[in-house]
This record gives sequence, structure tokens and C-alpha cells, in this order.
Amino acid sequence: MNHLSRQKIFQKTIEAEGLDGFVITQPANLRYLCGYSGSNGLLLFLDGRRVFFTDGRYTQQAREEVHGVRVVIAKGPLLEAAARVVGSRKRLAIGFEADYASVVAANDMRRSLRRKVSWKPVSGLVMRQRMVKDAEELSIIRKAVRMGAAVYGQAVEKIRAGVA
Repeated sequence: MNHLSRQKIFQKTIEAEGLDGFVITQPANLRYLCGYSGSNGLLLFLDGRRVFFTDGRYTQQAREEVHGVRVVIAKGPLLEAAARVVGSRKRLAIGFEADYASVVAANDMRRSLRRKVSWKPVSGLVMRQRMVKDAEELSIIRKAVRMGAAVYGQAVEKIRAGVA
């Protein structure tokens, strides 16, 4: 997958939304944007930079899977590590995945940066991009359909009324 191309498109989307940055934590969105398949990660887009955070349990996995971004292995909560990257910048508008962030996570974001950072809940931003498939994704989908059709075709012959 061309993760760098996806990241560049998403960066333009963030800018079009009037945001200085964006925090992604939803696993499917992390995999889509940078290739990470683990269960604990945070991807920060900020002023054109991209930084991926995870903890020490996923060091090797992150280094092997994550593409197009700097990898940081956090020694504490991922959001606190991301807050250090945000640093002392003032008057930032940073979006986050409203569809997936809990109230607790949203409050943690607000508390992590007491500066003039405006946290903006945004719904479906990554999902809208994921809906548009590129040539490589379409090729994979076609291959999966052909494989499924071969298996399904054999199964159809064995399906009969009254048989589990």
C-alpha cells in the first residue's frame, strides 16, 4: 500500500478543514494511514509532520509496519508523548476522531495541553478518504472476490434444505 500518498491526501484534508493537526487512534484508520496493525497506537499530524506513537510492547512491530512517519516509543501514555511534540505552540486547532474517542479520551486530550489548543471533534474524516479506493486496493478486492467465489461455488452445491 502507498501509505505516504494516503498521508499526503489526508494532510490536505486536514488543511481544508482549517485544522493545524489531527490525532488518530482508531486501529483501522491507523492501518490505513501508516500500516500499523497493533492495538495501541496514536498517529499525530501536525503542521505537515507525522509522528506515530506506541509503547514498548510494540517496538519491533511498529518499526516493521509503520511507513512514512517518524516512530516514537512512548514511556508513558501516548497522548502525553504527543503533547510533548505539540510543545509550546499557541493557538492550535487539532482535530480528533469524534466517532471513536470516548468522553474520557477527549477530556484527557484537553487536559494534556493546557495551552491555547482547541480540540475539535471531527466525524468521518479518515473514513471518507478510506471509501475511495486506489488501483492497488481494487486489485486486492478483486482477488479476494475471485477466491471467495471459488470457495462459495463449492459450498453452494452442498447446501440443502433441512441440513445444518
